[in-house]
Amino acid sequence: MDTENPKTAIEYIHSLGRFSGKPGLHRIKALCEALGNPQDRLKFVHLAGTNGKGSTACMVASALQAAGLRTGLYTSPYLVQFYERIRVDGVMISDDDLTRLCERVTVACESLTLPEGETIGEFEFTTALAFLFFVEQECDIVVLETGLGGRCDATNVIKNAEVCVITPISLDHMAVLGNTTAVIAAEKAGIFKPGTAVVCADGQPNDVQRVLRRACDAAGAVWFGGAEDCRVLRCDIGGSAFVYEAQGYTIAMPGRHQLQNARTALRALNALRERGYETVTVEDLVAYTQSGAPLPKKPVMLTFDDGYYNNYVYACPLLRQRGMRAVVSIIGSQTALFTENGEENAYWSHLRAERLRETEDVFEVQNHSWNLHEYGERRGCLRRRGEDESRYADLLREDTEQTQKLITGMGLPSPVCYTYPFGACSDESESILREMGFLCTLGCEEHRNTITRDPASLYRLGRFNRAAFESTEDFLRRALGE
Repeated sequence: MDTENPKTAIEYIHSLGRFSGKPGLHRIKALCEALGNPQDRLKFVHLAGTNGKGSTACMVASALQAAGLRTGLYTSPYLVQFYERIRVDGVMISDDDLTRLCERVTVACESLTLPEGETIGEFEFTTALAFLFFVEQECDIVVLETGLGGRCDATNVIKNAEVCVITPISLDHMAVLGNTTAVIAAEKAGIFKPGTAVVCADGQPNDVQRVLRRACDAAGAVWFGGAEDCRVLRCDIGGSAFVYEAQGYTIAMPGRHQLQNARTALRALNALRERGYETVTVEDLVAYTQSGAPLPKKPVMLTFDDGYYNNYVYACPLLRQRGMRAVVSIIGSQTALFTENGEENAYWSHLRAERLRETEDVFEVQNHSWNLHEYGERRGCLRRRGEDESRYADLLREDTEQTQKLITGMGLPSPVCYTYPFGACSDESESILREMGFLCTLGCEEHRNTITRDPASLYRLGRFNRAAFESTEDFLRRALGE
């Protein structure tokens, strides 16, 4: 195979054939093991079903990316070109990466001893290649679409998923999966794993629903849903209005799925309050370390990175109603951009200056860089390989100061906390930020923090990220250690 020719690489992959032996995971397991099991270093949203898998996968990936997660997307088949199948943050795999990884997987295939008459097929080969690519790209999460079925699908080599999504099921691939929707549903439910949240599309036939629920229970997975004290008043193109626990709410985004998101947020906030936790800000922590100002018995800090407009639409009203506060760390260049163009869209735009001023009673605004959200040789605000030390220090200072000036120019307090892009920090960047007067830094390492009177305890604070579709109970159990 000519590794310098991507066309040759794609032709080689297609030549492997779709089916390569008896149904099962033994071939993909052997291949992944030969490659060092890259899938074990990734987190997944795993999708199976008959209709709507591809569009659902794309929507989930888009939402995760908008939330600030570096998101891989694996789909099949493709519409126009093969590269569509493997994407990171919406960008397709490059020719160079495809040909290079194709050679690597080919070498691994040649090392395998498989049952007589069996070979690695196209889908197995491509799935393993995608895992390698997503690891190299340091994806926070991967949206993974099954190819055919679920139980014996090559994607099911993964040990677990954050959530499994089942889209509408109907008769498909009957020669392989079975001749009834119930039997096909059982095959697709084979992706369920212990502890995984299971989300099932509405409107499934009764026999399919029963099979999925039984499979969920048998696997030790967690069914995402159930009865709630919620009454929908309106749901149309203009958004939704509903009553939750005797309190009325409105959301601007259309779609019944947005109602579920809103209810989830409400449950999380209510659970925190019921357990006796009180919200604090960076200002509270600094006051505690510097002057001994008291903290609540059970303090918790809620943080929102990047400064998206949907923080204003959804989070702010819920927090204000409960007398809670949160920390919003903005990307200065994005706030400046949307302040200038005036756009406000809950799907993708960032908070404008006037919205930040309007929510000052709820949101404490901190610094998340001006424009250092990069991947590659520089990850976030880290120094590139070979970059001059002095030039790097000047760049970090200038970038950070731009956002400081933007925030103070709005009439808001000068930030004393720096939130590392992607959580990527170093002793070098930490030293520069301290010299600039920052009293607190936030990373992304998941651990609870011990705050003492020592000001040094406020640097590189750990945080817990709530993954998409993670249940409130599971998140709080993990984050609060209860």
